Amino acid sequence: MFEPNCSKIFLKKNTNKFQDPFHDPYYSFNKAETQKFSEFWYNRVELLSELDKFLQKNPELQKEWKRTAWISAISSGVIAYRPPLLERAFREFPMESAKSALNLFVAAYKSQNRQSIDIIVKNLKDADSFPLDQLHETNIQHILKYPDLVEKLLQTGWDPNHILKRKEWIYKLGNQEITVKEETSLLILSIQGVFVPAETFQILLKYGAKPNLGVKEYHRGKSEYELLYPMGAAQEELRLGYVNEATKPKRKVLTDWTESSLKEFHVKYPIYSILQSYVEAKNVYAVEKTLAGIDLISMEKEMLRLRKENLFSARVHRFPGDKIRKISILENVSSLATAYFKYEGIRECLTGRHSEAFEIQKIFYDVIGKDEDLKRFFLENLRKNGTFRKDPFKEDPFKEDPVFCGTYDKT
Repeated sequence: MFEPNCSKIFLKKNTNKFQDPFHDPYYSFNKAETQKFSEFWYNRVELLSELDKFLQKNPELQKEWKRTAWISAISSGVIAYRPPLLERAFREFPMESAKSALNLFVAAYKSQNRQSIDIIVKNLKDADSFPLDQLHETNIQHILKYPDLVEKLLQTGWDPNHILKRKEWIYKLGNQEITVKEETSLLILSIQGVFVPAETFQILLKYGAKPNLGVKEYHRGKSEYELLYPMGAAQEELRLGYVNEATKPKRKVLTDWTESSLKEFHVKYPIYSILQSYVEAKNVYAVEKTLAGIDLISMEKEMLRLRKENLFSARVHRFPGDKIRKISILENVSSLATAYFKYEGIRECLTGRHSEAFEIQKIFYDVIGKDEDLKRFFLENLRKNGTFRKDPFKEDPFKEDPVFCGTYDKT
């Protein structure tokens, strides 16, 4: 007769999911309502221990009370509103508490109860209750705000390089509807999260998160997917013209990593810097002789891969006090000299002191012409820098070879 009344006072029987007004985004911005709801659950969960004492003289009823109310409070997560009771739950109901760790975290997070989160971290034995491939992105973002929890999850099963599927959305392009399926990663979410501390970012790197792991992102302007890398995510705010103080330390960690990868490249290929200096000096003989004894295609493809993955600036200071220079030889070669249309139908070539530069451009073009990707990259840069084609007004400007100034009949 007493047990049903207890259940009415506390919770409906067999509550499996944690449902509360916090699921409404409104409550994320209404601190008064958040505090009010937290206090409501705090006071209600307190009944667990009070009724425990009250039922001490009736062991059978007390046992049934624990089986219903306590396990309901654990599985729904609401017991996390009361840290002393949460600790007791992990002691007396270890299996139920372990299975409900995610719901417990959600309740602790929404009540902003750091003590409860610390208790969850202390008692977490494996990451099974935080299945990375099934968690909502919002929950992952919340988890990333707690470095200790992230480290425990990485220690007990989380893959730091797991590619997360984002929620699908529809992009309308004219009369066409495109279902967009994007991806993200723990490292990118930690960079983009304003309230995610730099410590979380460092922990992810410590446990093997790859700063060069790209994920699919839909480019609306191009109507196609592109790879987004962590450095691209870190530099996004710079492209938009503002700087967030919380992102600065994360960006510095990434920058240090990318600079180290560039140094490793030059240790692996010391001839690359030497060839770069010959190009800058416009030493045609030295360039031609050096290219004859090396595999430029392999080196340049690796350099462009580093550029793409790490979003190196096209121009860098190689050494303190050094002039700004392009890090890719092909980019450097393509900008050595300029040829352009003065006006339609009339070509103007800047020759004389630029003749060596045009000759070097032609030598490099002949060398990399066997690789279609490098050839297209080189031609795109030539076009950006003003070097013309036989007919730049054709539909496909890359169909024909470029005409360098040195090959023109200047009569």
